Amino acid sequence: IQNILDSKRKRNYELQRLFHEVTKNGYLRDLVTSQYTKNKKEAIQIIDSKKKNKNEKLLNDKIFTILNELKILYHNDIHKQIGYPLQLHHICAVLLYCGKSCSVQLNCDQSQFEHNKWPYLDFSLQEAVQILHLHERREESETELYCRLKGVRLEDINEIKSGFFISHVSTSDDIQASQMHKSDQGCILHFHPSMRRAHEIASCDVSWISPFKYERKILFARSPISPIDNKERVTWNAKIESENEHMQMILLTWIRYNEFAEGISNIRSHSTDLNIVYLALKETQNDINETSLLLSQFDKWKKNDDNEQKYKKRRKKFIEKRCCNDDINLFCIFLYEKGYLKKQNDIEKSILLTINDGLPFVEKVKDAPFIVLPFLPILVYQCQSQCITYNNEILICGGCNNNGCYSYHIHKCKYKRICSYPSDIKLNGHCVLKLINEDNSRNITLLSFGGYPKHTLIMKYISVWNDEVEHNNEWIPLIDNNNKSIIIGTDGDDYRGVRAKFSVNLLFITYYPNNITVFDLNTFRYIKNSILPIHDRINYHCFVSKKSNNKKIHEMILFHKNTGLTIEYNETYNIFQFYNIRVCTTIKTCYSYGFVCVDDYILLFGGYNETKKVSRSIHKYSISKNDWMKFEQTLPILLDYCLVALNGNNEYIHCIGGRKKNGSYSTHMKTSIKKWITKKTEKEEQWYKKEEKQKYLEEKEKETEELRIIYDDLERMKHQPNIKEIKVNLEILKRYIFIINLFFFYLFI
Repeated sequence: IQNILDSKRKRNYELQRLFHEVTKNGYLRDLVTSQYTKNKKEAIQIIDSKKKNKNEKLLNDKIFTILNELKILYHNDIHKQIGYPLQLHHICAVLLYCGKSCSVQLNCDQSQFEHNKWPYLDFSLQEAVQILHLHERREESETELYCRLKGVRLEDINEIKSGFFISHVSTSDDIQASQMHKSDQGCILHFHPSMRRAHEIASCDVSWISPFKYERKILFARSPISPIDNKERVTWNAKIESENEHMQMILLTWIRYNEFAEGISNIRSHSTDLNIVYLALKETQNDINETSLLLSQFDKWKKNDDNEQKYKKRRKKFIEKRCCNDDINLFCIFLYEKGYLKKQNDIEKSILLTINDGLPFVEKVKDAPFIVLPFLPILVYQCQSQCITYNNEILICGGCNNNGCYSYHIHKCKYKRICSYPSDIKLNGHCVLKLINEDNSRNITLLSFGGYPKHTLIMKYISVWNDEVEHNNEWIPLIDNNNKSIIIGTDGDDYRGVRAKFSVNLLFITYYPNNITVFDLNTFRYIKNSILPIHDRINYHCFVSKKSNNKKIHEMILFHKNTGLTIEYNETYNIFQFYNIRVCTTIKTCYSYGFVCVDDYILLFGGYNETKKVSRSIHKYSISKNDWMKFEQTLPILLDYCLVALNGNNEYIHCIGGRKKNGSYSTHMKTSIKKWITKKTEKEEQWYKKEEKQKYLEEKEKETEELRIIYDDLERMKHQPNIKEIKVNLEILKRYIFIINLFFFYLFI
């Protein structure tokens, strides 16, 4: 083995050609130490001289220091596991592309069709990707990939030549890194998982070569020209998935995915794995009736326990051959037993379908926890935006440094502009509530107030999606019965991050640092002010209404860091009552999480703590059981200061926007409510038991503290007071009171 490795390392004339090309194009600094960067001619002479003398050491690693990096990467464990298929010039090409300055110029030249400037780097890179492409287990990939193209915007999707990459494309599974800053213009290429699974689209994971170890980097090779007919092969399609004033999202899918997607949508109910439907369509040459019959036979065959047991005994043999999809393996066994396979056995057929051909559909698409929706037309930063659900719309009302309001249509998956806040209004931590939804009216009334500086506005909203009526949606001041403008909040109130709930005619407002007030929207007056019995200073907190059987009793729940409160307001007697709620250990340091109340549950998404760490965790609080759950499933991205809303029929939860390290998200995702009210997984059960144990210890500690206080009081009572001394003092006090009363009596006579 060592002899083979040595011979590979010696055959590095390709490496010399590559070095010569990089140096000639002005990027010697990517290869050598700083002392040689200015002497381009000398470096070229060194490279050329070594070509002529075969007995000398080919390249000097003291001059060309990149060689040291290449040697380390060559012996990388990942490269070892796949049998050392790459030569040094392959690794060098990938390293130059992923981590050196010449890659920018390479992409620039190739985008201008000047491929002749980099023939060796281009060929070595293409060859490296194709080699790794054959060694990787791409059939297991379910990852969405993204590539940011700064300054690129397409007016027409036809500007993208489907199926052909003019240059190599570096992608990442980190959507956060791909998103634009607010001031950026450009587009994001969104690679569907089918792009990785396609046999004819060369791609590979180069994370082990890239110097940026913190991100997973997938490289797609430049598309080849067919040597037979000198034509480009169309292997993928592109479409504009979403766009706003700053950014476009372009979805790329394997052409086979598009060819079969329509047929699959007609019969997808037959199977949870869409690849089964895809393969059945191929087997029946796209005959829908024949496909439905074949799938019915397969479903019936699969329900037979004997067939399942037979597969379990043979499963190891399938897995050893990289046949990782159990449903596909079962389908191949079914085809073999029913006589559909003439030239292969079931394992050979599964290898052909899974590895050679590729499966375009992500396994069990219906079970995906989060579905990415079209990106927002504005950046929702630090929860400065507010959203309201209305029928089939989610209304997004303004944001930090952005006064625009938009409507997202749940079924059409599109955004429409509603209006803007007045130009003199600055939005910073405001609150928006839905006040009225009249039965016989096509509009609702929205109230926007708070923030810094404070404002109070209303809008009678008519759906912008209704073309049958005129909609002059506009924010106007709230006025009282005397036509005077009303501002909710006094001069001393800090309403940044304010939270409020509306009930009949009463507005319950919770705000910094520990205040709760009741504002009557009929009389436009405060009717109650109170201090919350908490130690935290609240803002951007969780505040939801709780169902109550008594119309005069209004119940609410508040969470912020280690504070949990049930708040009861008795409208008849105008009094508050507060009850503590224990907050679980894994969220007690967090705030600024997205939150939503669904029936008996409060769901909390992400969050931010005092150590400046952002969370991906999802928690659930049961109101009736008064207990917590931390889910095993996490958010696809680190998330805080996001908006969360239910759709009209309470089927999906929408997570909108949020904050990232250098700006804001324009992300919009949805998740099914059913996924969060199911039975606990094994890990969740372990977490729950651990949390219950911690809860028990805290209760015992509290009992001990209470007993200690009682004991201290009893100790103080042992020191009996002097009764005689108290009596003397009382007599003196009585005399003083008599003299004072007598003085005032004569004074007023």
